[in-house]
Amino acid sequence: MKKLIVVAVMLMLAGCVNIPARVPAKESSIDNVINVPGYNKAQIYTATKIWIAESFRSAKAVIQHDDKEAGQIIGHANVAYVCNLDASTCGTIANIGYRFNFVMRLDMKDERVKITLTQMTVNNPQISGYPLSQDEFDGNARGTINSLSKELLAAITKENAKPNW
Repeated sequence: MKKLIVVAVMLMLAGCVNIPARVPAKESSIDNVINVPGYNKAQIYTATKIWIAESFRSAKAVIQHDDKEAGQIIGHANVAYVCNLDASTCGTIANIGYRFNFVMRLDMKDERVKITLTQMTVNNPQISGYPLSQDEFDGNARGTINSLSKELLAAITKENAKPNW
């Protein structure tokens, strides 16, 4: 019986060893300007709204502020979180169930759209909403904004290239 208790205590403590110390990132936002020559603000706005509807589970749940005149959309979004760093930094090899949460602001002008991510946190099955570490910010936040920027650019050009039927 004693051995069973000792083994149980050791297993509980071993589970705590893998939790990395979290030092929040120094930066709290990241942005990227996407150039879309030949497209006006209205075309960019319409294509952006369509992209949000097709890219996230619910556009209504994502969009918190929508101003067509100003060319501005602000929303709360999340994407699957894939840690691109080593296991000691991420805390686990497979981050199943992890989500990368952020506020996404899109500012549109003729021939440009600026995408800004703020209030970035990670949710995992055990901990909800912890801030990104500097390594996660450098690796994952930058990767996410680059990916979103590429998707948005492709959506704008695709949407405006559709033939009239």
